[in-house]
Amino acid sequence: MTDAGLAHPSGCPDLHTLNLGGVKIDGSGLTHLRGATKLTWLSLGCTNVTDASQTASESVSSRGGSSVTDQSPGPMARPKAS
Repeated sequence: MTDAGLAHPSGCPDLHTLNLGGVKIDGSGLTHLRGATKLTWLSLGCTNVTDASQTASESVSSRGGSSVTDQSPGPMARPKAS
């Protein structure tokens, strides 16, 4: 998966969760996910996504009951910045 490849899952009308943990993306393709209106959980753990490139994911987290996390579900969670 690449940032450009994020255009493909955004075309899935019933996409509810997306785990991008460990994927080599920098966040520039997150804008594609704005069209995934049912997306309620997005994991960005262990990626190169920065706070600056995370603005598209904020549109996901602003939906009621939605969650964007920088923790991967596995044992390799990215440490929180202090």
